[in-house]
Amino acid sequence: MHVKCCLSAAFILSLWSGAAAAESIPLPSVDYEVTAKVFGGATMSSRHAAGKVRAEVQAPGMPGAMVSIIDLKAKRMVGLMSLPGQPPMAMEIELGNDPGMGVAVGEGKRSGTGNVAGEACDLWSVEPSDPDDKEFAGVVCITKDGIPLSMEGTIDGKREKIFEVTSVKRGPQDPKLFVVPANAQKMQLPKDMMKGKK
Repeated sequence: MHVKCCLSAAFILSLWSGAAAAESIPLPSVDYEVTAKVFGGATMSSRHAAGKVRAEVQAPGMPGAMVSIIDLKAKRMVGLMSLPGQPPMAMEIELGNDPGMGVAVGEGKRSGTGNVAGEACDLWSVEPSDPDDKEFAGVVCITKDGIPLSMEGTIDGKREKIFEVTSVKRGPQDPKLFVVPANAQKMQLPKDMMKGKK
C-alpha cells in the first residue's frame, strides 16, 4: 500500500462525484509552486503553469524523486524515469477521472471551508468513478484560484491525511520544466495501473 500511495502522490489527484449537486472543481488559474507532506513519510514539490503540473515526490528509501508531468485538461500524465547510462523513459497514461493526488480535476460537492498553510480554501467532497474504489473517496481543500492544499481519504479502512501543503508561492514558472525530454523513450501504460489493478 505504501508504494501504491507514493505512486499516486507522484502523479495526480483526479476526482469525480456523481451527486446531483456536483460542480466542476476549479482548475488552477495562477502559476505556482508548492511543497507538501505526503502520507507514508514522502515529500512533494509541485509546480503549475499554463494548464500543466510538474510533481516531484521523494519517498523514503528512494534514491531519487519520482517526476510526473500532467496535462490537466487532457487528463494525461507522463511519468519520467532515468537510469544511469540510459536515455530517460516517459511512461504515458490516460488518467480520466480516476483518483490519485497532487492536483484536482472533475467534479465534486462543496462541503465547507478550511485553512492550510495560512491559505483559505474550500472543501470539496469527492467520490471515485469506480464504486469499488471506496478508499479513494475523500475531501480536498482548494483555494479560490484553484490550488489544491490538502486531501483526506481512507487507506486500509482508516481516515488519513493523504497530502498537505506546507508552503505556497505564486509566480511564473520555467516553461522548460513542463516539457518531456526530446530523447525520452515513450511507453504507453494501461489506465488501470493507476489503481494497482492487473
